[in-house]
Amino acid sequence: MTINAIDLLKQAVTEGASDLFIVAGLPVSMRRQGNILRIGTDRLLPDDTQSVISQIYELADRRSMSVLNNEGDDDFSFAVPGLSRFRVSAYKQRNTLSVVVRFHCFRLQIAANKIRSYRIVRHFLPKISERSCQAVLCLCIDLLHSLAHIV
Repeated sequence: MTINAIDLLKQAVTEGASDLFIVAGLPVSMRRQGNILRIGTDRLLPDDTQSVISQIYELADRRSMSVLNNEGDDDFSFAVPGLSRFRVSAYKQRNTLSVVVRFHCFRLQIAANKIRSYRIVRHFLPKISERSCQAVLCLCIDLLHSLAHIV
């Protein structure tokens, strides 16, 4: 079975998942709104999980898998510009590799920050017009988007 890691990440982000689970012997699964949902029905073979995990390490600036292979686990993060930032926990389980990927979506964080920022700007600069406040926030959000794409 050929599995593309970036396609899995995109699907999980698009569907609003918080976690992605890649474990040999089980179908690829994701956590969405607290429920574990399977993506398809095909059970992953050890070679399938090895392939997906290798792809994830490639996405993480070609991170070496030596820590995972030598110590049995590895935790790191990486970003896919325009998609999300990811926290990865890779580990050996029953002599096969597994991984859990947690999503940290830029857009959700920026939307929440926009609401808080609007209240802060209005509190500290009560004389500023609503239109000016929105313009300042839009500039800040554009800057955050630019920085997110650099990561």
